[in-house]
Amino acid sequence: MATDFEAEMTFGSSADDVFAMFCDPEYTELRCSETGGSEIEVSSDVAADGSAVLTMKRQVPAEVPSFAQSFVGETIEIDETHRWGPPEADGSRTADITCSFGGLPVGFNGQATLTDNGSADDSERTVFLLKASVKASIPFMGGKIEGVVRDQTLRLTAKENEVARGWLEK
Repeated sequence: MATDFEAEMTFGSSADDVFAMFCDPEYTELRCSETGGSEIEVSSDVAADGSAVLTMKRQVPAEVPSFAQSFVGETIEIDETHRWGPPEADGSRTADITCSFGGLPVGFNGQATLTDNGSADDSERTVFLLKASVKASIPFMGGKIEGVVRDQTLRLTAKENEVARGWLEK
């Protein structure tokens, strides 16, 4: 069984500006480092139709409960891919997001939307919403580990939102 979750970020900038930030390798490197990553590798491939494939690989400290420490070790390698479709007529976008954790039998898949909902002076003008499902194929502990991944992802999303808002204010 998998554990479903949702994570949201909001921005005072247009969806086009937020998407451009997501596609900027300098932003992605900053996002990864500010959330504890090291040995960061990023790739951004934006197509003529406005679709994009973004990949991130990084090492993060393993901040897991003791019951999971023997599976994980001191660090975890995160491989993350965002496959964004071209913009819709209203400027919204959708992405398929996958994330794996260094060969561990744990990962998540989800879909993200980026929607411009407001006016130029609205601090929550653009909304990024991720709906994902995390699955851990580890007997007896899968559900607990899924909960840890969900909780860590929500914590990191909050930090990423701070980093992104700061980037957009530059």
